[in-house]
Amino acid sequence: MTKIERSIEAIAEFESIGPCYAAVSWGKDSTVIAHMVARFGIHLGNVSQIGPGTDPHIVDVRNCFLRTTRAHYYEAMVELMTIPDDGRHSPALDEGIAKLARHFGTNRYVGGIRASESGVRKIGMRSRGLTTATSCQPLGWWTAQDVFAYLAGYNLPIHPNYAMLGGGRWSRDQIRVSTIGGPKGNQFGRAEWEQEYYGDILRRIAAPQSRLPPACSSCGP
Repeated sequence: MTKIERSIEAIAEFESIGPCYAAVSWGKDSTVIAHMVARFGIHLGNVSQIGPGTDPHIVDVRNCFLRTTRAHYYEAMVELMTIPDDGRHSPALDEGIAKLARHFGTNRYVGGIRASESGVRKIGMRSRGLTTATSCQPLGWWTAQDVFAYLAGYNLPIHPNYAMLGGGRWSRDQIRVSTIGGPKGNQFGRAEWEQEYYGDILRRIAAPQSRLPPACSSCGP
């Protein structure tokens, strides 16, 4: 059985148990998931984090995919400015996930987590397998190369971040699709990568702060 066949089988078994949806971010892994679940009629849900750090190309990938693949799609809108990222987890993302669960009437979802992305994820995949009562991760044992091969083989849209490699200074496997700026996920040179490719967005994020009056040294807290 091929990796694709195993993944399809995992989705089929998970979907047969009860209602679920597919969580997509329009990065490489979730675009593969969106394509795989289409055959089952599983609805797609995305948390759209609105604010100055919004990724400007997610909508391009989304629109391209939805033009060619029939799918029921729902976006849960959350404001980054009012629910900031604290560096450990994203409260905005938490709120968006809660909205998706309310919209779809279930917290069971198909996701695009892969074991090779981190040691913690690998340990979790080994202990829990591809599915739990509430989640299915059919790409669990895929490599990044597997994912890119699937995208190319099915002519699916690919976020431009994966081509922004600084002439080889960054690895395509470590590029992420997420909000721009903030401390979350600042590793593998992400801050420097964002400065090079999304410097205009980082400047817009910093601009409101730079216009604040200086703190008064004689004032109390």
